[in-house]
Order: sequence, then C-alpha cells, then structure tokens
Amino acid sequence: MSMCGFDCNQCKAFAPNILKNDEREQLSVMWKKYYDLDFKADEMYCDGCRSDKPDAKRISDNCLVRSCVIEKGLEHCGECEDYPCEDYTHGLCMEEAKQKFGEHFSADEYTKYLAAYDNKTRLSEHKNKVNTNTKIIAQAIEIVKKNTVQDGTFQGEMCVLSLIDEEGFPTASVVTPSKSDGINWVTFCTFLDNNRARRSIANKRASVCFSSDEYCINLVGEIEVITSADVKQEMWYDTLSLHVSGPEDPNYCVLKFTTKRYKIFIKGQGHYN
Repeated sequence: MSMCGFDCNQCKAFAPNILKNDEREQLSVMWKKYYDLDFKADEMYCDGCRSDKPDAKRISDNCLVRSCVIEKGLEHCGECEDYPCEDYTHGLCMEEAKQKFGEHFSADEYTKYLAAYDNKTRLSEHKNKVNTNTKIIAQAIEIVKKNTVQDGTFQGEMCVLSLIDEEGFPTASVVTPSKSDGINWVTFCTFLDNNRARRSIANKRASVCFSSDEYCINLVGEIEVITSADVKQEMWYDTLSLHVSGPEDPNYCVLKFTTKRYKIFIKGQGHYN
C-alpha cells in the first residue's frame, strides 16, 4: 500500500505492472473519464512512493502526502491522528463512482482501472481495525489485571502456565498469577524445589493462558526465576504462608513471564501479533 493508501499492486501505472502488461493507454482514458486528469500514456509511470532508487520516477514528485508521511515517520496516512486532513485527497470508491456517473458507470472499468485508488475505503478499514484492536487489548489488560492477586480485585480465577518438561514436552498447570503489567508480563509465586521452577531454569520458553466462556487470552514468551529479596517481597501474598515461612524463605521464588507474542479472543473478536 502506498503512503496515501493506494494499492500499487493494482495500479496500471506502477512500473512492475507496466513490465508485465502495459495497459496505460486505457488507463489514460479512465483517468480522464473519472478524474478529469490529462495524462498521456507515456507520462503514466511510477516506481512507487516507497522506492529508494535515486532516479525513481513518480506521477507526482511534489506529493504533499508523501512528504508529510515521511516527516512524521509513519507508514501511511491511516496511522496519522489528523487523518483525513486538508492535504489528503481520496480516490473514488465504487459507490461514489456509481452515483457520480450513473448510467455511464462501468463496474468492470472501475474494478480493473480504478479500484487501486480507493484509498478512502482502504484507510478507513485500517483505522477501524486499529481501533478494534486497541479496544481488545484494553479489555485483555483489564481481564488479566483482575485475575492477579496483587491487583486487590482478585476474583478467584486462575490461569494455565505451560512449560517444557525434562523430556522436551509441553506440560501445563493451573496457577495463581501474583502481579501483571498489562499483557507485557505476569508473575507467579512458587518454590525452588518445585517442578515449575526447575523447568523454568532449564528452558525459558513458556506460555500463559487466561480463559473463560467469554474470552481466551493466550500469551507466548519466556520465563525466568527470580530470587531477589525485593521482588519476592513485592510479589508476596498471605496464602503463601501455608507453604513457606515468609518472603525471606530461601525456597520461595518468583517466576516472571514476559510476553513475546499473543492471541486474544474476547466475545467473538480477535487480535494477535
């Protein structure tokens, strides 16, 4: 996708497409019909706004959108908080083209020669997806937070921690999360003579899953064993005293899981990275 949201792969003026099948004569006619642009076929040549060739050719060498996107360090307009702005120009979507040209509109013409320039639809879909993903992540953070003891609103729910055992097989156990930082990391309190601690030392690969009838939050990453007195004190909660004498007990330790990637499904909506 170009910086303004055009689909270069569909554009008949894009250099790789010209080499495969030069259809610029007809594209010139379409640009005139739908956009009232006067371009001769041999003027319609573009290496793409992302080309780093020193002699790259573009339809417009003075594109305000391209300059703006580069200056702001974005991938495209859809990532900008100011989108759409006065510098942004969108191509006709199919519905707009139908309304504008009525009986002179051709769906075949549009699909073949103009769909590439429907950046309004393309960027709006991106915006909607980003907004949805942001909402899903926010919900996941709240769910994980409520399912950790240190949050103070622990609901009695637990999660599943999966580690690699001594024979290289995944093994899962239900555990109580102590504390979390969103979905970035989660800690668990355990003991050095426990299989979880031994397996975490031997192989740092792990996964954590929070699930219910309404959600499934699957985190994949790495785990480490922490014996620092400060961290042990921070993660301590009262029911641990049933197993060890206190935060200073040498057998007590903390497992810290750090997320590398995730898959989240909440009430039918999903997001992953």
